[in-house]
Amino acid sequence: CTVGTLLYQLLTGQPPFVDDDAVVVMAKHIRETPPSPRMAVPERPIPRSLDKLAMRALGKEPDDRFENAEQMEARLMACLPDVEREAAGRGGGLLGGLPKLPLAIGGALILLATAFAVTIVISSAPDEIAEAADRVSPPPTEVSAPPPTPPPAVRSVRLVSEPEGARVLQGDQPIGTTPLSLDVMDEPLAVTLELDGYETMDVALTGETTEQRVALTARPDERTTQARVEPIAQPSEEPRPRRGRPSTTESESPPEPAGETPPSSGDPYERFEF
Repeated sequence: CTVGTLLYQLLTGQPPFVDDDAVVVMAKHIRETPPSPRMAVPERPIPRSLDKLAMRALGKEPDDRFENAEQMEARLMACLPDVEREAAGRGGGLLGGLPKLPLAIGGALILLATAFAVTIVISSAPDEIAEAADRVSPPPTEVSAPPPTPPPAVRSVRLVSEPEGARVLQGDQPIGTTPLSLDVMDEPLAVTLELDGYETMDVALTGETTEQRVALTARPDERTTQARVEPIAQPSEEPRPRRGRPSTTESESPPEPAGETPPSSGDPYERFEF
């Protein structure tokens, strides 16, 4: 223990182990037990209680040493009366002719006790400060994470053109021919329809309906004019002559031969000669 080594050196005037090689000193601290302060300097008035305290502070195992700094401080303060008695027995009391060595030992104990008190205060200060902060500071407010953004809704829309078979382009990229099913999200999907002989048409598909029909417009220079078909008139049949009495209508006379003078219509007997 570092504090035990310091106390030993204050009492004896030298460290527990001395060697020119620091590695050897470290090995002795681990493996060997130094002589007690009373044995190292028998001429000094070191009370037995203080001697035992120093050796306990130099224990090799944690169980051999003091449990904490408060316990060692209390034992150091309990050794002060023994130091005074030891000094009084050797030099006539503390007030009359207190030897310098016992006075130094007492001062060392007071110094160690003060150092222990400061160490205890410093070591316990963070805990006390933390406890005070816990009492004063309000508990942290839990900030709930925002709900995850739902994915955009997707709806399948069937695009039908009249007539069918039109090319469907998205931008400049052909994606199929009508009829064609396309996935439409929240935003309208813009496509273009192309068909030979018809005007190009831009269409915006929305998810409001499952089917969207588009009528293409034929180009004026390629419209087909329907021929008008007139009914053919059938020839009428001539009426057939009816059988029966001959008609009283006089038929035209055959032409008379040339050179003959037609008879006069005045006298019916003129053409006969007597």
